Amino acid sequence: MPSYDHSIPTQRHKMPTPTLYRVRGKAAYFFRFKNPTTNGRTKIKFGVVQKNFAIQAGQHIDTLIESCRLNTDFPPQLEHWLKQLPDELYDKLARAGLVGERPTAESYQLGPFLDNYYELRSTGRGDWAASTAVKRKQSINDLEAYFGADHSIGEISSDDARRWLNWLTDDAPGGRNLAPASASKKVKDARQFFANAVEMELIARNPFQSIKLPRQDNPNRLRYVNRETVERVLAEIDDPEMRLVVALGRYAGLRIPSEAQALLWSDFNDGFRYMRIRSRKKAGDATAGQRECPVFQELLPFLDPLKKGDIRRNSNVLKKLNDSKNSNLRTSFKRAIKRSGVEPWPRVFQNLRASALTDLAERNPLPTVCKWLGNSVRVAEKHYFMLKGVALSHVSGQEGTNLSMFGPQNKSGSQSGTTQGDSA
Repeated sequence: MPSYDHSIPTQRHKMPTPTLYRVRGKAAYFFRFKNPTTNGRTKIKFGVVQKNFAIQAGQHIDTLIESCRLNTDFPPQLEHWLKQLPDELYDKLARAGLVGERPTAESYQLGPFLDNYYELRSTGRGDWAASTAVKRKQSINDLEAYFGADHSIGEISSDDARRWLNWLTDDAPGGRNLAPASASKKVKDARQFFANAVEMELIARNPFQSIKLPRQDNPNRLRYVNRETVERVLAEIDDPEMRLVVALGRYAGLRIPSEAQALLWSDFNDGFRYMRIRSRKKAGDATAGQRECPVFQELLPFLDPLKKGDIRRNSNVLKKLNDSKNSNLRTSFKRAIKRSGVEPWPRVFQNLRASALTDLAERNPLPTVCKWLGNSVRVAEKHYFMLKGVALSHVSGQEGTNLSMFGPQNKSGSQSGTTQGDSA
């Protein structure tokens, strides 16, 4: 039966202090502290260890408690100590909820590793929005489909990563037949996943880090959709909420559907001159994803019918469409385009935003427009801003320049645009 010797003080300190007891005559130590994960008292026996080791353990347990309480990362010294800790002692800290389970052989398998990372980032206090989590899950599925869920992450080389990229862009049935921009996004996702594996020291280097990304911009899918075309489509839409969605995309450059669906009546100032836009995509930046944008005159005819109803300050402007799936919204819009007799343009909502930016940039400085629309000038020049033929004719002095010189025009009057700046 162990006999306890309280020669080391046991009074309460901020830092857990080791309490001495005897096991078969040898000095052993335990710690008692308030557990931040349960708010109860927890006791952990470290057994027979050196006194200096016990004192050092108390310092590290104190850091663990603070990290758990404040939800902060472990400092390097603590990480190093935990790595050197015997499994028996590490498991005691894990059972107390101060650390996660120590990585096992299964942790090095692709499937379990990706599943754990996905759960960490997409649930609870994870920082992925629901739409982001869906896209990341698709990238996870593509990695598992190619390599296999039981493949060791340490056996994936840079050459293997390049072969995976080739598989993404190869024609079906041998490949996924993805566009270069889509494949590029998946490579970025894979880089993020394996960067976490490097941080956890499961692997020494990220095999996806040095992979050259495919082109992310595709000028052939960029279209300027003129106002006459949009008006023809709007004439085929009866639902006032759907009409406002299209107007917000084409005249104010909102990201559709996410930013339109998040719009509240309280986001408008009293005179309906400005509106606050919240972007889940930008929620992690310094502005918390919020920006201020003018309520352009073109929007007022589409807002007025909805303002006549029962408006509550914190209620959604688009009540019916707020819970609609993105695919349903896009399908409804494409049907309206077809009914209007207009030839559908690619990326139906993204090109509304690009056309809005292009028009606004003709009348306002591009940096100001980018603040309104919530993107950088570099991104605007690469992915959104289009030089229209009439603007080029003013520069060259050739009035009446044929617009078809700058991209094929379709029956609708929408035309391919030429990106300004870094479009290669």
